[in-house]
Amino acid sequence: MRDARPSPAARPSRHRRDALRASVPLLAICAGYFMVILDVTIVNVAVPAVGRELSASLTGIQWITDGYTLVFAGLLLTGGALGDRVGNRRVFCTGVAVFTAASAGCGLAPTTSVLVAARLLEGLGAALIVPGSLALLQQAYPSPAERSRAFGLWGSVAGVAASAGPLLGGLLVTTLGWRWVFFINLPVGLACLALVRRAVAPSPRHPDRRLDTPAQAAVVAAVALLVAVLNEAGRLGWSDPLVLIGAALCLAAAGCFVLREHLAATPVLPLPLLRSRALSGGTVIGLLFNFAYYGMLFTASLYFQHQRGYSALRTGLALFPAVAVTMFASALSGRLAHRTGDRPLVITGMAVAAAGLAGWAAAGPDPRRAGPPPDPTRPTRCWLRP
Repeated sequence: MRDARPSPAARPSRHRRDALRASVPLLAICAGYFMVILDVTIVNVAVPAVGRELSASLTGIQWITDGYTLVFAGLLLTGGALGDRVGNRRVFCTGVAVFTAASAGCGLAPTTSVLVAARLLEGLGAALIVPGSLALLQQAYPSPAERSRAFGLWGSVAGVAASAGPLLGGLLVTTLGWRWVFFINLPVGLACLALVRRAVAPSPRHPDRRLDTPAQAAVVAAVALLVAVLNEAGRLGWSDPLVLIGAALCLAAAGCFVLREHLAATPVLPLPLLRSRALSGGTVIGLLFNFAYYGMLFTASLYFQHQRGYSALRTGLALFPAVAVTMFASALSGRLAHRTGDRPLVITGMAVAAAGLAGWAAAGPDPRRAGPPPDPTRPTRCWLRP
């Protein structure tokens, strides 16, 4: 009678197949997250070309970039709550489908208004993808060791996507046109959907968990009003009545959210969590860092192309060191944290970032100090209308 056990030579092959099969859910989930983060940075290099072709104002350009993150941030809590209620895989797949369809709409947009609307829809898809991706990773990898590795790779995807965004955006704008900045999401989104439906098990549903609609509405209103105030203040001035009214309504919406969370039986964001110095301090630091970092990417893209006369590809190359160092520092800090703790790394990182931004500001805006002169045949400021 023959031995049914596999031969030693066949065991490594089986192990490789098992490892590959186990990595498919991680690949599928990270593909969706990659699209979300990539769209935060890749559009920055394309906005001057978008502005020229669609004759968009500077405020319109700001809404093209900020509208996406506005809806993304405002509906994150809603995306997580929906995942608990109807199933995280269903919410994740819906988010990927919405994001992919919206990307096609962005690439086909004939006007600035249509592009802004499609970007808002992209933000909705992103708000469904991110909380669903975390929940699906936890579901797919129940072992603590596997889950830790999966979350580590999931976090690294953000660094890779942010680093690739400016360079990939510059390459696409220079070769194929700015619309391909959005069309690039189509094959990624379709592949992500196919892999998730094939390799990720359906998620449990908890229909008894209620959605706190007033709290969700208050968050969306506060974030939308904050972004609107920041965008319009540059055009109208901080003393304009509309800006002041918007700021007051933003504070009122934030106050309504806090009051609702204090009275709700099952709050979306339990307020006692904010009493933790580590959590509240980390949140504020993250807010300040992202405000400076992504604001830098937006203004730098305009500065390099409209003051220094750089092409989109050269702009991507100029921005690549900053975002590449961010990816390298993220991996390095993970190893150093075991030796030094988190606080020295955070303090050092914020100090180095502040020094870099201060050095850039001190260099001045004179385009004659470096870089080629602007091309006189290229319209550079026609779209920068107030």
